[in-house]
Amino acid sequence: CSLGKLESLRLDRNRLLQVPWEIGRLSRLETMSLDCNRLTSLPPEMALLTRLHTLTLKGNPLILCTSSRVRDVAPAAIGEAPVSLFDSDEREADAAHASGRSTLHRKGHDSLLSFLASQLLFQDHSYRELNKVPTSIFRSTQLQALSLRQNLLESLPEELEGHTNLRLLDVSHNRVEKIPRAYTSLVNLQELNVSFNQMINTASQENSYEDLSFPIELGPALRNLETLLLSSNRFAFLPPALLSFPLVRLDISHNKIKKFPRLHPDVKMAQTLRLLNASCNEITELEEETVAALQVIEELLLETNKLSALPSSLGQHADSLVLLWAGQNRIQQVPSSLGRLTKLRSLRLEKNRLKLLPVEVAQLTNLEDLNLFNNPDLYQPPQEVIVRGCRHVVSYMQRLHEHKDVQSRTKLEEEEEEEE
Repeated sequence: CSLGKLESLRLDRNRLLQVPWEIGRLSRLETMSLDCNRLTSLPPEMALLTRLHTLTLKGNPLILCTSSRVRDVAPAAIGEAPVSLFDSDEREADAAHASGRSTLHRKGHDSLLSFLASQLLFQDHSYRELNKVPTSIFRSTQLQALSLRQNLLESLPEELEGHTNLRLLDVSHNRVEKIPRAYTSLVNLQELNVSFNQMINTASQENSYEDLSFPIELGPALRNLETLLLSSNRFAFLPPALLSFPLVRLDISHNKIKKFPRLHPDVKMAQTLRLLNASCNEITELEEETVAALQVIEELLLETNKLSALPSSLGQHADSLVLLWAGQNRIQQVPSSLGRLTKLRSLRLEKNRLKLLPVEVAQLTNLEDLNLFNNPDLYQPPQEVIVRGCRHVVSYMQRLHEHKDVQSRTKLEEEEEEEE
């Protein structure tokens, strides 16, 4: 097989110090991964790869150029070469002739590099310890995905507003405090990951519409945003702009949220949200109206909060809810409406204050995963049934439901002993 026909190349984790200039001969190359090497620059011949649309360079110590002329032209996406690598044109021509390398003058280098930057669809600048976004990124006019994960960024550049084709933006594991108002232009953005940053509400909950962490103008503008990841920040409440996003997946875990906002059926997010992860917050109550408004919710994660009860309106989601996790709360009772969730496959209520499960749990015939451990006062079902697993718990509750009378529990225990 001729290397000239190669379309994909992965050279991750090889301790590479440089990439050979011959890489420019792989004219059909479309994707290339050079993650976790020791590259400080890349050869300008890479700009000859006119089909290249995906290039990842995370975990490389790429050196930013100190020359304003080169810095303004050479894209960081392919490694901004230090000035020391650019010899005089004469010396470069001599070296190229001796090695068989085609001669490219500086202007040729610059224009080809700029062309490559403009055609890249995906750029990955993760793990580079950047404290500023390289300006060369802004020239990738066709950019659809950008990862700036695990850097030292304290703010996001407003210059990204011109990237209207951007669909994925990952700025997780930085020090970002807010999303710029200028991002209202990112109308095609589908996924935004701002997890593990320092985002915090800039207004009180009473004046939440003045919150600058997510300017309210972003709400109607980001009309294609489906995934929003905000875990491990410092939010005390949900910014109102989020309610206008057509979110399918929302992760607000590991914040300091005390109360989930009241939702109505006409709220955009309530109409589209399928996964809500609100674990590891300080939520004390979920309003009945809010839970009822989540029209297509499939997965609801509420672990490690301060809930004392689950809303009975959960039972309205019999056609959608498949996962409900509410372990490590202060829940004392479970509503009988839980029995309507006939599609439920995973139910976790460990480390609560439960005393009994309603007999309607017997109707959860699709349940595959059930965790009731560490509820010291739970007597229905008894611990000896719980330790035998999900299937035995459901079977026990079905038989209990058939007897109708909770007082027949003793008889059931005797039957369990006989089966053993």
